[in-house]
Amino acid sequence: MKFWRYVICVFAYICLGVLMFTAFGFSAQEGEKSDDVSKKVTSVVTGKSIEEIDKLEAEKGDDKVTANGIVRKCAHFSIYLLMGIFAYIAIFSTLGKNDALCIAIALAICLIYASSDEIHQYFSGGRTATARDVLLDFAGADIGIFLTYLIKDKIFDKFFGGMNYGKNS
Repeated sequence: MKFWRYVICVFAYICLGVLMFTAFGFSAQEGEKSDDVSKKVTSVVTGKSIEEIDKLEAEKGDDKVTANGIVRKCAHFSIYLLMGIFAYIAIFSTLGKNDALCIAIALAICLIYASSDEIHQYFSGGRTATARDVLLDFAGADIGIFLTYLIKDKIFDKFFGGMNYGKNS
């Protein structure tokens, strides 16, 4: 089982790195570019043209929930949900069966990254950093970590015949 443990570990760290790089890339976009990207996604999801989306946003104003705003928040949540999943798998496959420690480290990694990502975003032109986005990112990571924790043994048992973790494995 050592082989599969290392394969899973390397795969999880690679996926975590790719997700962090992706989040960093999105945060580095200037406000106008970021808004254009989300409007394109919103257009695909809603079936409305970008002009219609602009018109609806202008009518609702900044204090109202818009389809584009929901798409942006779902993107935050989804990236960090996946980041939480792979952070937990990477830490668990590195440290072994100490679930509480693995959860704590994975949560800390995701919270620190979400915070630093918002700070990075603040220095990108036309962007802001908000505690609300950090909390949304962290909520996504939190759910990803705990879902993975809840199902990990079933998956490992089914696909790999169990994972023998510990200092001697």
